[in-house]
Amino acid sequence: MEYRTLGKTGLSISEVSLGGEWLEGKTEEEVKAIIGTALDIGINYIDIFMPEPAVRTNI
Repeated sequence: MEYRTLGKTGLSISEVSLGGEWLEGKTEEEVKAIIGTALDIGINYIDIFMPEPAVRTNI
């Protein structure tokens, strides 16, 4: 995985991110598995802006 510095924050984030919007309708177990896999392959930036409270809770 390639990483870049996020602006002037000094944070190193993956060039590939995980968008959370498509997690709507997934179970908590599915969300855990998806995020776990993303973390395992080096993704450390996840877009979690979601209007649906259940998705945010699962994340």
